Amino acid sequence: RFVQWTLNNNDRIVCLKDENLNYLFVNKEFKVIFKNTICDIKGLSDYDLFEKDFADQLRKADAEAQLLNKPVDREIINDNRILKCTIFPVIMLNGKIGVGADIKDITKEREFQKIQDKMLSRYMVLGNILTHSFNSTQEQFDYVLHQALELTESQHGYIYLYDDLQSEFILKSWSKGVVASCKPNEKQCRLEDSEIWGEAIRQCKPVIINDFKQYLVKNELQQSHIKIDKFLSVPIIIEGNIVAVIGLANKHSDYNNNDIYSITLLINGVWNDIKRKETQDKLVLERNKYRQILVSIGDGVMVVDNSGRIEMLNNVAEKLTGWSLEQVAGVNYRDIFNISSENEDHPMTDPIEMAFVTDRVFVIENNVVLTSRDGNKYFLEESAAPIKDSSDNTMGVVLVFRDVTSKIIQRKEIEYLSFHDSMTGLYNRRFLEEELHRIDTKSNLPISVIIGDINCLKLTNDIFGHSHGDILIKKVSQVMSKVCKKEDVIVRCGGDEFLILLPKTGITEVKKIMERIRNETEKEQIKAIKGSISMGADTKESESINIWDTIDRAEEDMYIAKTLGRDEVKRDTINSIINNLHQNNPREKEHSIHVKRLCQNMAEILNLSDIDTKKLKDAGYLHDIGKIVLESRLLENNYSITDKEWNEIKKHPIIGYRILNSFDHTIDIAELVLNHQERWDGSGYPKGLKGEEIPLLARIIALAESYDRKLSANCGKRKEEVIQSVKNNAGKHFDPKLTEIFTKMVETENGGVDA
Repeated sequence: RFVQWTLNNNDRIVCLKDENLNYLFVNKEFKVIFKNTICDIKGLSDYDLFEKDFADQLRKADAEAQLLNKPVDREIINDNRILKCTIFPVIMLNGKIGVGADIKDITKEREFQKIQDKMLSRYMVLGNILTHSFNSTQEQFDYVLHQALELTESQHGYIYLYDDLQSEFILKSWSKGVVASCKPNEKQCRLEDSEIWGEAIRQCKPVIINDFKQYLVKNELQQSHIKIDKFLSVPIIIEGNIVAVIGLANKHSDYNNNDIYSITLLINGVWNDIKRKETQDKLVLERNKYRQILVSIGDGVMVVDNSGRIEMLNNVAEKLTGWSLEQVAGVNYRDIFNISSENEDHPMTDPIEMAFVTDRVFVIENNVVLTSRDGNKYFLEESAAPIKDSSDNTMGVVLVFRDVTSKIIQRKEIEYLSFHDSMTGLYNRRFLEEELHRIDTKSNLPISVIIGDINCLKLTNDIFGHSHGDILIKKVSQVMSKVCKKEDVIVRCGGDEFLILLPKTGITEVKKIMERIRNETEKEQIKAIKGSISMGADTKESESINIWDTIDRAEEDMYIAKTLGRDEVKRDTINSIINNLHQNNPREKEHSIHVKRLCQNMAEILNLSDIDTKKLKDAGYLHDIGKIVLESRLLENNYSITDKEWNEIKKHPIIGYRILNSFDHTIDIAELVLNHQERWDGSGYPKGLKGEEIPLLARIIALAESYDRKLSANCGKRKEEVIQSVKNNAGKHFDPKLTEIFTKMVETENGGVDA
């Protein structure tokens, strides 16, 4: 559309003909110049549109361009018009040669040339003025006024610039020798305030007065500071607007039209020269400004000539390509601009070449990879645009390219995350829904599905935190990736649930795969939690089976396996926790055994029920299970504990409560473990309970636990001293009545704990 708009808004005639010299396209100027009223001239020839003589001339020029396969310039006369025609060969889409034409009406140019030729000999002097070098516009105006005085043999003169919008004169130059007596007091004045020198503006034409004295009498005007006999004033009209006025006075002979022509030609030439220089200065300024923009722009910019040789690289282009402009100026751009397609299956389109071929802007928004001189690769977005001269000829191409590597990487990450689980790198459920359409085909039968659910993930999160739960999830995902084939699709469906799609895999093989996954998972351990997974499977044997039904049956099978194995998993898990704690801290194992025995003895003395006795014994053995989260050094007797570490230790009853509350067979002792560090006076933790708010069995554990801890930790102390310490804390830390019973019990034991 841009090219078509440009052609239609051109003052030249532009047309295109096929290999048979029938019209394919003409612009609006064609129809205006030739007064063509035919709506659609496509397929018509010159003989269909013009008289034979004119058509013959066009046909001859077209045929010569086709034959020589190069542009042909001709001047053709038609209806008193002189037409400058440039006919050039054009390769059609079918490979044959048609022609294009760029036609300009130069009739006025030729007429003007004739006038110039006639005046040339008379005005050679004017050429000297126009070729003279000036340091400023003011110097040029002063020089021109002086030459105008000599050319017309006048004695006085002035040049005023005129602002048509403001109706205002601005004095630009005044003749020498009369400045003091004739120069106006102000450099600016209004048109209505001017006298004779404003008449050329008011009448919008030259004014000649060869009898100035009579003119003064007739118009009742006074003579100026100097005596004027003859007067000439010429308005300078440029593009229909009066831009200046020149006044001359006191020529020896009368002023005539030759003076008007001479002055008009002189001042117009000077004015155009001034404007040309101003335009050149502006062009230089604009060129430097745009060059500076290209140099400092954040995108890479490369300019090549019509042969593909590099003319310019900006700083960004130098950085991305690895070449400096000094190194590659004049080198073909293909030698240093090494681009390729991101997708090797797709050929790379050269944007510069396409801009030359299509003669229009060519944009590539993605899939372009630039390999720099040092081997670095950049993803680019590119646009190449033809550079046109004043005749709309393509003189080169400017390529603007942007480094979008970070954007492409980010987009790929987004695309990756849209189909992958961010934690494990496995596929997510969205991908599963898309992938089922590809896999669920007859060629992939039988299709098996495995559903897996990690056991004890919640317990791992509750005890050790979600970071360790995440490690467990990653470990299981690595096991699945290791066991499964490359063709299998492993999906993390939710927090602890996985799905595996196995094309071309029967149920027998699936069971072997499940067994390998189960065995490999059990080898993994996160802290004290042993890896474990419940799995179920089902197989789609025929096309008639809905794949989602297969998934549902596999999930149901998994839940059955999870239910049947729940007790064993829980038992194994709590045993794993206890064993891990006791293996890392043998003293804690001894302490647990001692506390359990002391609790059992107290239960017998208090005549507790069998149920409470069992609860007390189990709670006594597991009361410190929460210490599984503590570092081993914190459990050593001789380690100096900081306040921060002590706060961590005080959390162990809560951790123990969480662990025991997670299993059916220990849930009834979880509360006892939670409260075994509470004190009779309310100074304990974690709740700060006091007195009988503390469960009875928890009060017994507190006595047994404290007694054994002090006895084990104070090897130099006698048993009697430890018992006395317990007595001293009766009513403070311990239940007074229970303390009396407990101390009597340990006093009568044969050696107590030491036995």
